[in-house]
Amino acid sequence: MRTLLFLAALTLSAPVLAAEAYFAGGCFWCTESDFEELDGVSEAISGFAGGDEKNPSYEDVAHGRTGHTETVKVIYDPAVVSYDNLLTWFWQHIDPTDPNGQFVDRGQQYRSAISYQTDRKKTAALASRKGLDESGRFDKPVVTEITELNAFYPAEDYHQDYYKTHSLKYKYYRYRSGRDQFLEEHWDDPKHRPWLTEQVTQRWQGPDQFQRPSDEVLKKSLPKLVYQVTREDATERAFQNEYFDNKAEGIYVDVISGEPLFSSTDKYDSGTGWPSFWKPAADGAVAADPDDRPTVRGLPRPDGAYRFVSFPDFLNQDVGDVTGASHWRKGDPAGTNAAYEKSLDHVLDDVASHRPEAFLVAGDLVEGEWGKDETGADPFGPHRTTPQRKQALKEAARIYYGDWLRRLTDHGLPAYPAVGDHEIGDDPWKPRGDAQERAWIRFKANHT
Repeated sequence: MRTLLFLAALTLSAPVLAAEAYFAGGCFWCTESDFEELDGVSEAISGFAGGDEKNPSYEDVAHGRTGHTETVKVIYDPAVVSYDNLLTWFWQHIDPTDPNGQFVDRGQQYRSAISYQTDRKKTAALASRKGLDESGRFDKPVVTEITELNAFYPAEDYHQDYYKTHSLKYKYYRYRSGRDQFLEEHWDDPKHRPWLTEQVTQRWQGPDQFQRPSDEVLKKSLPKLVYQVTREDATERAFQNEYFDNKAEGIYVDVISGEPLFSSTDKYDSGTGWPSFWKPAADGAVAADPDDRPTVRGLPRPDGAYRFVSFPDFLNQDVGDVTGASHWRKGDPAGTNAAYEKSLDHVLDDVASHRPEAFLVAGDLVEGEWGKDETGADPFGPHRTTPQRKQALKEAARIYYGDWLRRLTDHGLPAYPAVGDHEIGDDPWKPRGDAQERAWIRFKANHT
């Protein structure tokens, strides 16, 4: 009886048998290294498959004499990482559109391929390839071969764990091969494990029920940029992020907790290149971080919320009183009018009512016309030669920037002027190609 009970215990505690999968992704040093990054993969073995000759040598395969392909045998635990997961990872680390090799390595011995052992894996591989091909990720068709495994022959010991035993040579080879550059061009994050994202993303059940996974787990589970934004206060690129122009109806939720943050009904186009909302989905869903405030040089950090107002292109309109300019003559335009003055006062009074701690004024000095005001007159002096233009620029700055600073100070606004696009020679409204125009742009860039 004791013997039977002991055997039963052994049977119940036996581990799941490891499974095997076979992938060819060009140089097997790289493919082995990539798969051994995965949790659930106990070992990846570099070798050869697909040829008829038994026990081929690396030299014979590398010279294309045997018909074999450099292949990696992946030993994995299906309870941790599935075959479908391995397929996803494989696609993210090769060029599946190249029929004649991979990256710098050319020839059929370096072609991409999947070797299956069972009908189930064949079906999974074919479906995975079809999905990738139809996704439109690549401009060319996916041509990775999917064939039945006939035999696998491990490569010489020298090639096993090459990325560990010859790390410097390996890193140099991999960089020069162009592999990672290709992957980064076609995948937002080649290291992303989408199957883990599903595991860490939760359904919101209230703050008392939420337990955030460790940063170690999140770093493996989330795409690189998503992790940086959610855990390291990074910012996505304006106009190049997933949701800035998203028109779909629904609720925007936290990627980790699932907590509702914003509703599409409150979304508006702010022109900033990031998704913008009038209000959060619920009170308390979003909170301002008092330590995450913009700073302006020389301005002390106050306690509490930090108010920061920016008016892009607020200086575009010429409003300075040019009657005091060096070359203004009686009867010339004054550069401003009473109606516009009244409108300005209304706008600035409204801004001042919010009591901002800083008012960043970014704009153009004189609407892109250097040495002239908006009417085409030249109250700042002649501007035929470079020295004359430099002097006219200084005079324009004295009039216009001085007048703007006075206005903002009169309204109690702590202003910080910033250089506008015309000051750095970036004027998108003017034609290009003319030699005089190019010289004008160089002048503006060199004398700001």
